[in-house]
Amino acid sequence: MSMRFSPGLVVLCGILLLHSGCSKEPVETVKEVSGVGLTKHGGADCIEGVGMECGMLSFTSHDQFRAVYDCLEAAYEAHLDGFEASWGHLSEDGYNDTADYFGFVDEEPLIDFEGAMSFTSARKDLADAEALFLLGGGHPSNSPMLDSPYGDNILATLLNVYGAAMIDGVIYVIDAEGDQWTFCNCNIYEQWLQDPNSIDPEDDCSLELKGGIVNTPTCKSDYWQKCSDEYVSGSKEVNWKLQVRYSQLGDFSDSKAMIWHYKKKNGKWKPRRADVLARTHGNHNNAWECVIVSPYDVVEAKKRKYLKARYVPTCQIASYLDKEADGYWEYPNSNYVSMELDWSIPEGANNCP
Repeated sequence: MSMRFSPGLVVLCGILLLHSGCSKEPVETVKEVSGVGLTKHGGADCIEGVGMECGMLSFTSHDQFRAVYDCLEAAYEAHLDGFEASWGHLSEDGYNDTADYFGFVDEEPLIDFEGAMSFTSARKDLADAEALFLLGGGHPSNSPMLDSPYGDNILATLLNVYGAAMIDGVIYVIDAEGDQWTFCNCNIYEQWLQDPNSIDPEDDCSLELKGGIVNTPTCKSDYWQKCSDEYVSGSKEVNWKLQVRYSQLGDFSDSKAMIWHYKKKNGKWKPRRADVLARTHGNHNNAWECVIVSPYDVVEAKKRKYLKARYVPTCQIASYLDKEADGYWEYPNSNYVSMELDWSIPEGANNCP
C-alpha cells in the first residue's frame, strides 16, 4: 500500500528527521495525512499600542485591554483549532504523540505575545510553578493552576507575575488571594509590593475591593469553586472550576466553566490533551437590584489540555443569586459531572459531586 505525503509534511520531516527520514512517525499519524496543522497564529500581532510601565503592560483604555484580550484569545483558539482540524481524527494517544512529534506547543501564541513584549507574565509564572510541582511528584488535584486567582490563561498572559496591569494610568492588581486592588501611581504600588500592611486599603490611591464588586446576602460576584476526580484507576485526572467574577481589568463580568486534563506517564502527572466538554449556564442578575437580567448557556467541546466555556453578559457588572450559576463537565464521553456555584455553604465545606 503506497502512502501519499503533503509537500508541507515532506519539508517538515526533512527538518525534524534529517538523518532518520520520515519512518519514525507515530503509526496513526501517517494515515490519510492532509496537512501538518502547524499554521502560524502569532500572538505578536496583538501587541499594537501596548506599552510597558512599572514592570507591567500598559493599556490606553479598558476598551484596548478587552481588544487585546480578544485578539490573544482568537489567536490561541485558532492555533489549537488548526491542529485539531488536521489531527482530531486520531485517538487520544495518537493525537498527543503527534503533537509531541511535531513539537506543537498549545500556548505558542501566548508565548509569542510575551516574547514580543519582552515580558514575564503571570501565566508563565504559574505554568512554570505547575511544571515544577508535577515534576516533583505532585498530584494534579493540588496543582497551583487550580488555585489561580486569574481565572484563565488569557487574562494571566496580560498580567505581570504580581497580577498587575496598567490601564489609562491606573494600576490594577489581582493578588494571590483573588482580591482586586487599584493604585494611582507606581510608587504606591511598589510600596504595596514591599509591604502590603504599609498602605491604607481604603485610601483613594490604594483602594482594595476585597471580595469583588458585589457581596450582599442575596447577590454575589467574584466567587469560584473547584473540584477534582480521577479516572481509569488513577492514571487520569480531571480538575474543574466554576467561576463568576467581576474584573476591574477591562471592566467586565463573566461566568466561566473550566476543565484541566492530566495523565500519569512514567510515574509523573502531566497535562494531556483529551476530548473534554465544558458548559456554563445559569442566570445573570443586575448587580445592585439582584433581579434576573438574562439566562445564559455556553458549551465548548474540543481536544484540549485546558478548556473553558465563557459567557460575558451585556451589562458590565453582573452577579448571581445563590446556586444560579452551574457548570457541567464531561470526560470521557461516558463520564460527566455537574456542579452548582453555592456560596451559602459553610466556610471550608465541600460540595463537589
